Parts: sequence; structure tokens; C-alpha cells
Amino acid sequence: MSYYYPRTIQNTTTAFFTIFNNMKVFKYDKNGVAKKEYAVPITWGPIDKHRDIKIEDYNSTMNAYYTTLPRIAITGPQMSYNSERATDVNGMRQHYSEALGLNNIDTFYSDPVPAPYDYNYTVHIKSDSMDYMNQILENILPYFNPTTYIRVKEFSFLDIERDLKVLMTGGADPEFDPFDQGEENRRIITTQLTFSVEGFMYLPISNTKIIKYIDSKYFIDTALVDNYSTSGFEGTSAGDVPSGVPTSGYNFSAYSEEDNVYTYTSANDVSL
Repeated sequence: MSYYYPRTIQNTTTAFFTIFNNMKVFKYDKNGVAKKEYAVPITWGPIDKHRDIKIEDYNSTMNAYYTTLPRIAITGPQMSYNSERATDVNGMRQHYSEALGLNNIDTFYSDPVPAPYDYNYTVHIKSDSMDYMNQILENILPYFNPTTYIRVKEFSFLDIERDLKVLMTGGADPEFDPFDQGEENRRIITTQLTFSVEGFMYLPISNTKIIKYIDSKYFIDTALVDNYSTSGFEGTSAGDVPSGVPTSGYNFSAYSEEDNVYTYTSANDVSL
């Protein structure tokens, strides 16, 4: 196997992250008026710890601090081959790039048809307010009815993009912190959403060209063709003519034993 790295997993994951960009929640007063806005950070990896150590302050204070809530974290992908989406598994694709210029207008890129893989992600949501949790869910769930799409560039050097279907495979089930919730403790609400992106994996790409000229040899069956002419075609070097080969009345020119080709300069008005 040759080394090939089109950054497909990275690009698909980055595009999946964009679904949750610019997520925000609002703090409302008792009259339902938004008084403060909070941006919801998105991180990579689980957020199952109640407290994290603030590294820069650890040596001086030895105190833990609570992470900023609400927040979203994404784990994955777990990838699996999807045979139901496989089509033309032995086929080849051709791509033209304007960057090649007019001098290489007959040049294309070619690659095997991509293999269908499902990219499975888990979105972890943690909040210290049920209202914040509800706001986040109501800004995610309605967009999956039942699917949404993300757009991924297939190759960094070609302006070709593909729309990938994103399905929600597991719904929200908010849960409270299982530990006792005293007055001095922080209330924690968590939930998880699972998604599947119908993506692909790619084999190496190569250069190819348009077929502009075909050099063919023609074998003429004199029993089926009348009033034909082969004048103007290049002949072959003469060899020993086997018995039974017509040489009279057909303007026989040459016979190539190596290629088994009979060459005639003309055969007009021949009575068969």
C-alpha cells in the first residue's frame, strides 16, 4: 500500500463541528426578558469531570475550579464500512482542474470510486441550568427532520465538494448529576446526542489524459465487402503469401506473416 493522506477524517470532523458553531444561551429575568448572553464553548473530548485543575494556578493555590457551563464536547469518530451505500466499487472517476491551464486541457485527475464509510460522533452537553440545556437542545433538534447536510471538499487541490448526509441516531435524555445535590453543591445536567455522517474514504489519485488518437488495423473480409478501397493506408512489408490468398484482381500489395495482415491498395469494381 502506498502512502496517501487526503485528510478526509480531519475535513469531515471539522465540517461536523460547524453544525454547532455560534451556539449561545440567554439568561432571562422573571419577566422573560433576556438580560445576559453566554457563548457555549465546544471542545474535543469528554466532559464527564465535575471539576478540573487549573494548571496555571495549581502550584500556587492547589485549588480546583469548576469548568464553565454550559458547554459542548464532541467525541469520535468511530468509522464503519457501509455496504448498502456501495456503488460501482471497481469504477474510476475523472476530475478536471482549471489550475492545469490551457496547455494541459486534455489532462484529468482520476481516482477509484470512494468507499462509503459512516462517521459516528457523540455530542456531550453539560449545563448547570435546565433552562440552558433546553435552549441548546431546541437549537439542535429541529434541524434534524430527519437529516441535515454538511459540505466537505474532497481534495485540497481540486475545487470539488460533496454534500454529506448527517443523521441523528440517538435522541436527548437529560440526566441530573447522580450524586447528592446539597445546597453548597453545583447542580449538573448532562445529555448525549449521537450522529452518523455518511462519508467516504479515498484511494490515491493519479493523472490521466483524454484519448485523442487510436491507431487501428483493419482486417477485410472480401466475402462480405464489395466496391471497397484501402488506398491511402500504409502497407506492410511483403512476406511469403500462403496458398489460398487472393492476389489477382484485388491489386494485392503485401502480406505480413507476423501480424497476419493482408494489404490491398484498391479493390474497386471487383466481381466476387
